[in-house]
This record gives sequence, C-alpha cells and structure tokens, in this order.
Amino acid sequence: MELRRITDDCWYFHSPVNVGYIKNEDTGVLIDAGLDASAIKKVLRQLDEKDWPLTHLLITHAHADHFGGAHTVQKKRDIRTIAPSIEADILAYPKWEPLYLYQGNEPPAAMRTKFLEGKAARVDELCDEGMLQLGDVTVECIKLDGHSENQMGIIYKDILYAADSYMSLDYLEKHGIPFLIDLDRTLASLKRLLDLPVSGAVPGHGVYEENFKETVQNNIDFHQRNAEQLYGLFEKHPEGLSQEGCIQLALSEWRIELKNIGSWALYRTAITGYLHYLCREGRLAVGISQNVLWFKRGHQ
Repeated sequence: MELRRITDDCWYFHSPVNVGYIKNEDTGVLIDAGLDASAIKKVLRQLDEKDWPLTHLLITHAHADHFGGAHTVQKKRDIRTIAPSIEADILAYPKWEPLYLYQGNEPPAAMRTKFLEGKAARVDELCDEGMLQLGDVTVECIKLDGHSENQMGIIYKDILYAADSYMSLDYLEKHGIPFLIDLDRTLASLKRLLDLPVSGAVPGHGVYEENFKETVQNNIDFHQRNAEQLYGLFEKHPEGLSQEGCIQLALSEWRIELKNIGSWALYRTAITGYLHYLCREGRLAVGISQNVLWFKRGHQ
C-alpha cells in the first residue's frame, strides 16, 4: 500500500486494489477498504503515522476486493460508513455475492472465500447520485454501473475516484475478459467518463492519470473488440452454441485456463454480459434448444 499524492486534499493508497483518501480540516474519508484486514491495516498505520483524520468510509461498490477491509476499519475506528443502495445490501449480507454468481444456488465452499465474500460491514447511510456532505468534505457521487448494479464514482475538487468503471490496460490484458454484469451499461458509464470535466482520475485497478480519458477510450475499444471476437465464434458455428459451450470456446479463444470454481463464475458472468449485449444489438438471439440456454445469430 503505497501512499500517493494527487493534490494536497486527494490521495490514494496504490496497490492491486486502490484505496482512495480525501482530507480537509478534521475530516478524513477513505474511498473503499481493500480486500481484507491485512490490506486496510497498512492504510490505517500510514494514516496514524501522519496523524491524519479518519472519520468516514465511502464504499463505491460491493465487490469483496473493495469492501473486505471495512469490518476491520469499523472495529478499529469510530467511523461513519456510506454505500450506494443495493450495494449496501451486500455489505450487510456478503453471501449475496457468491450466491448470485452461482445462479442463486447455495454456493460451494470453494466460492465462499475472501475474494468473493467479504466480512459483513455496517452501513450507516445510503448514497445515490448527487452531492454528499461528509463532515468538512463535500463530494459528488456519480452512477457508473455495469461493473456492478449501482457502482458510484466519487468526485472531489475535480479529482475522480472512478472505482471499477474503467481499468488500466495492463489489468485488462492480464484478465482478457474483465468482470461486468452488463456491457451496455459498462459502455454507457465509460462514455459518461469521457464527458466529465475533471482534472484527473484514479481507477480501482491502475494508477492516477491526468490524461485518463485516453485510457477510458482504450477500455471502450477493448470491450468492443471482445464483443466482435465473441461474435466471431458464432460465424464459425452458425447452428448456434449453448451458453456453456460458448463460455468454453471463448475461454479457449482468449487462452484463459480456469483454476477454480470462483474464476469460472466470474468469467461466466462477464461472457454472458457480452452475449446479451449482442442480443440487444440484434446480432444474436437467445432461447431454449435441446433443453439448454442457446445463442445463435439473428433476431430473437
């Protein structure tokens, strides 16, 4: 967790999952809480060393790598926690994440790890789009959904904490098919970022950039290439593919080898997000064939 300065008021702790920090007078706001107790303790130690305030915790979205340390912060600090509606429900009952990723079935033990199920955390206040007063700090929350149901980005004094609305190119290339639940909304959020009048941005995975809109455009291009590559599988299989068959072929096409059930659930969700994007474009149709979910070229 390397503390990096953006401005005198805006900072972030750089790591595989970034944690933001805003300070003004007696108010200190953490933006997200990292994966687990170990990660957030490094943040707390550095704040203590600088004698900087910590009064609020603002969670951008309820994926375990962003809220897993919240429980520890609440144990160690008298802190007010804020999260978007819907996302807050998962903080209160973290089992929802492996549950929905496993199609609503009781998730196996292999999915009930800290990577998919963070510790439950209290939420004191819900946030939605608009201005939010946090002690001496006034931030603007903007909805940047698609990666999760109600993800929020946070703007303070022209600096955007972008959550997982976009990611570094290194991160995209490493994972091949980044997690999302809805590609249409992911692309809409990315295009919204292009129009934001801010001085710079830091994503949940990556580094702060003043020229972040180039990275955002690269994210858009990356997703659109992925969608075209996925559609190409159906040109090779005009009879169509089952959902599982398409997932298997896509993972092979992207040279991704799964090691565990959790990874399968994440990629399955993301690939299905691309498939339904192609359906809404009218390029694929989805239905039932031979008692399985079936996708094929053409209108529904």
